[in-house]
Amino acid sequence: MSRRQPWLDWPITRLHTHAEAHREDREALSAILLEARQRGTPAGDELATRVHGMLMAIGVFDEEDENAADLAAQLHSSQLRNRELREQLVAAERRAREAEARAAQSERRAQAILDSVMTSCLGQHGLHERVHLAPTAPAWMIEAVQRAFRQRFHPDRFGDPDVKLKAESIFKEAEVVFARLRIAA
Repeated sequence: MSRRQPWLDWPITRLHTHAEAHREDREALSAILLEARQRGTPAGDELATRVHGMLMAIGVFDEEDENAADLAAQLHSSQLRNRELREQLVAAERRAREAEARAAQSERRAQAILDSVMTSCLGQHGLHERVHLAPTAPAWMIEAVQRAFRQRFHPDRFGDPDVKLKAESIFKEAEVVFARLRIAA
């Protein structure tokens, strides 16, 4: 600074208020720090400590501080590492979204293939026949038959592994048929 600022002659309390109001102004904070140290009073020492903390917070270090260079290097290194980690996180989130989109697309394709196979193999009337219903069965009857199938063929009802496996197969096939019937209705 080429000339002394007139506000440096203010009392310590006003200098403190000025420093708080200009937390990002390196030049003003540095001038206040020097003035507070020159006054040599307890209030000046306290202000110098606070202003020094403000300068440290915005990345300005006092030449007298032996650890300042190390702290600055550590801070810079931490900031670079944080930036790198944020970039990695963003990339990982993007890859996860892409994987979810691919999985959803694969599921839609698989469902379309299953639907086309079910329709071509069984036809719409064949679906009704697979679960022992007439093609003209109303929606309430389809729901009632589905409940009955679930109760009759639920795999947890059977202790014998062979019977349980057969029941599970029938249960799953019936669920697919009922799902298809709901879509068609």
